[in-house]
Amino acid sequence: MDPRTIDVLELFIADLKRLVGSLERYNPKDLAVQSLKRRVIIGCRDVPTHVIELVGKYMIPYHKEIFDGSFEFFMDNNYSDEILKASNDDDIDIVKHIIAISKRTFEHITLNERGTYIALAQDMLDKYLEYKGSIIDRQRMAQN
Repeated sequence: MDPRTIDVLELFIADLKRLVGSLERYNPKDLAVQSLKRRVIIGCRDVPTHVIELVGKYMIPYHKEIFDGSFEFFMDNNYSDEILKASNDDDIDIVKHIIAISKRTFEHITLNERGTYIALAQDMLDKYLEYKGSIIDRQRMAQN
């Protein structure tokens, strides 16, 4: 990987860890949040490219809503497609729980904190798109 792609990947991973860490701060005793945090830490350490691809695939279908900063869309969506994409029953249960706890958490934060989360999601999506663009550019250069 070229240095810029590595930088973008590392920035995305840092944002993801901040997001999960924030969920943990609001829900310190929640076992699903703790499990998610462990998975994110291990995944980011061992297979960061898999993590960015996995998270990115869930963000792409909602790119318009993310870039528009639609907090209402996040709260109103039931994410049934994402739940169906989960690879096994354990993942399905975790995805359902994380969605529910995220919504519950976001209902109780200030507007300023909501803005911070929206900006974080927008930044993560932007980094994912930049990462994908870099991969495509590298593939094109290899073909020539």
